[in-house]
Amino acid sequence: MKYLKLNAALEVIEINNEYPIAQWGEWEWGRREDGSIGAGWISKQDISQHPTPEIFSRHIADSASKLGDRYIATDSGEPSRHRYSIARAPAIGDPVSRSLRGDSCPCGVIVKISKSFRRVETSEGKAFYRQKQTGRWMQSRWSLINGHREERNNHLVGG
Repeated sequence: MKYLKLNAALEVIEINNEYPIAQWGEWEWGRREDGSIGAGWISKQDISQHPTPEIFSRHIADSASKLGDRYIATDSGEPSRHRYSIARAPAIGDPVSRSLRGDSCPCGVIVKISKSFRRVETSEGKAFYRQKQTGRWMQSRWSLINGHREERNNHLVGG
């Protein structure tokens, strides 16, 4: 889960992959009791609670991108409780793997990305396609995941 620290202008000034517990005493949640969002830490899930979540997710993605990595706004569709969020966009040179039901294997590095981020191609010639406006890229049933991972789901192979 990503945690985002917002300033008074609701711009992202820090991104943390871990719960910001190490900062007890100096931090506060950006989501208020009345549901509004202000300066402080929010989780990606809080984006959907904003009065205009679609616009807010784009604003947060643009703001977070100024810190280094590129982020894109995501929309997981109707029944999703946390419909709007952000995801780190794939980048040329990122090492990636493909994963299916707990099994994963490396598939090179990203060598091509379409302008719209709809299609991502790896150095092994595998093409992954973004699923609507989500933060997921798929090739048939295989998901694109960050990093080179060689893992097997022991529950599936009887081990």
